[in-house]
Amino acid sequence: MSSTVCKAVSSLLLAASTGVLACVPSENFDIYFNQDSAEVPTAEVLRLAGWVAKQQLAYAQHVTKEITQISGHAETTERDPQRLAEARLVAGKRLLTQLGFVRGEVETDTHIYEHSRLTNGKRVEVSFLPECPNVCCPTSSGLPRN
Repeated sequence: MSSTVCKAVSSLLLAASTGVLACVPSENFDIYFNQDSAEVPTAEVLRLAGWVAKQQLAYAQHVTKEITQISGHAETTERDPQRLAEARLVAGKRLLTQLGFVRGEVETDTHIYEHSRLTNGKRVEVSFLPECPNVCCPTSSGLPRN
């Protein structure tokens, strides 16, 4: 291996080990559901309310572009999984709206998972993607770091 290639590989390994490549500028939350249900359990409402409050504080003064991604999920073992994924998406979006946290552009989709491929596909995934300043930007004063 040439000296140049060794240096490049070493630099990449060093960057990865120091967390330089690890920062993801999104804030993520999963709302979990019971089998065959699109009703948000009370415990999940409370967990989501806490997460929303944290994001509203952290991004209260945020003025650049924001995207909220909401995706409904179901497992193949559930009754009518496509309909259920769509109903979960609607329930999750409605709850986020009620809590005052559907921010910026909203992107939605649904997914059906094979039960054997993951621990829990009965959920709604919420991702909030603020442009800088966010937790990954070098000038993000005051925002919590991941």
